[in-house]
Amino acid sequence: MRRSLFILLALTLAGPGLSQIRGGADTAAAGPVAQIATLEGKVSLADVVAACEQTANADQAGAVVIRGSLQDEDCQATLTVPCAIQLDGKARMSLTRCTLQSQTLNVDDSASSAGTNSVKLIDSTLTGQGGAGLLIQLTDPKDRIIVKNSSISYPLGIGLHAPGSRILPDEGGTVVIRKSSLTVSDPTSAGLAATASTSGRGKVVAAKTTVDTPGVLMVAKRCRAVLNGKRIDCTASTLGADLVAEAQAVPGN
Repeated sequence: MRRSLFILLALTLAGPGLSQIRGGADTAAAGPVAQIATLEGKVSLADVVAACEQTANADQAGAVVIRGSLQDEDCQATLTVPCAIQLDGKARMSLTRCTLQSQTLNVDDSASSAGTNSVKLIDSTLTGQGGAGLLIQLTDPKDRIIVKNSSISYPLGIGLHAPGSRILPDEGGTVVIRKSSLTVSDPTSAGLAATASTSGRGKVVAAKTTVDTPGVLMVAKRCRAVLNGKRIDCTASTLGADLVAEAQAVPGN
């Protein structure tokens, strides 16, 4: 049985010990380690890494809420603790020509108010250490995940999900991967998954991309993928037809 793809990190936005950090201000504070750090305005990758390190302890991973934008270029950082980054409302994350080595990293918007979020990785390298996985999940219909000219390698798995599921029925989300390399080295992992809504305007595009992984799942209402030079029909309708055919092929059905 494959191991679970990611460590799920719970964010509790209320309660004592909430640390407020504005625009990349000094994260040091007296007293006990905060359960959650809130970053406001435009912040750097270094600000986010520092907040993750500050909030992590023996009992919990780091936890950071971004109310603004993580926007950085020509940066380099190492994250030595697992961390959950929550994008609030219209928060954005954009890394260009950056290098990040990390433990398990989750980027998510599901615990925040509805809005339009985006995560963009351009000309960047993200590498997981040890048994780390990467999960990026944005849940509003107009949310976008863009990976371009980048390299992502996490031993335990890579998940890029834009299901448009905050408003039912699922109604959109976009994942675009171009000219990139995606690697999952653990043979027992769940591999690579890139998904958007299977109804409405859900869209997944992968072009001129190489993958080295024990398994690939790509599916959306509109889905086009060219991986390792091979074209894959990953539309929801095709996947549904394949599942029906497989079920009918089982004796007794």
